[in-house]
Amino acid sequence: MVRFVFRFAAFASAVLAGCSTQEAFDGPIEDVCYVDRGSDGESCVTTLDIYLPDEDVKDAPVMMMVHGGGWESGDKKDTAVTENQAPWFTSQGWIYVSINYRLAPDVKVDAMAGDVAAAVGWLRSNIRNYGGDPDEISLMGHEAGAHLAALATLDQSYFEAEGVTGDKPVQSLSLYNGVAYDIAAVLESTEDEALRRQITQAVGDDR
Repeated sequence: MVRFVFRFAAFASAVLAGCSTQEAFDGPIEDVCYVDRGSDGESCVTTLDIYLPDEDVKDAPVMMMVHGGGWESGDKKDTAVTENQAPWFTSQGWIYVSINYRLAPDVKVDAMAGDVAAAVGWLRSNIRNYGGDPDEISLMGHEAGAHLAALATLDQSYFEAEGVTGDKPVQSLSLYNGVAYDIAAVLESTEDEALRRQITQAVGDDR
């Protein structure tokens, strides 16, 4: 049975060893298409940015961030998910990755969680090219991103649907402002019609 650790403390104990022959990059590697969901020449919307430590690394742990925004907005470059997190993790020797995913009303949460799983699959296949360890991938999520990171990671069917193999593709989850863990309870208790619309637009109204 896969076990996951929910971490809400800093990852200050990350320790790396050795160097790689990777290229030196200035700034984040931006807008990498991790899965192409488009058709008829549509540009890729499922992209990610890779933030590397200043020094070359080998087998570095990887933190993948899933932004919030009520399932209908937000971006991988938002300061809420990059301004503090990216420099902190890279200063500790981690590779920090921030992803975009498809949004409501174009898709529902199942498709969004599939995008999160696909991003993990891309990292497992490619992050070694940037000095990362494909077996040391962790996820962070903020608000709606916390919901999606938890959903994709704890329900293995999302990984299976995206062809992601391995007993434990994600090592840990760090989730904050997870207002949507119990969506049914929120819908039953809220009197905020804007929030109700936001949730049902992304999830539907069938309990």
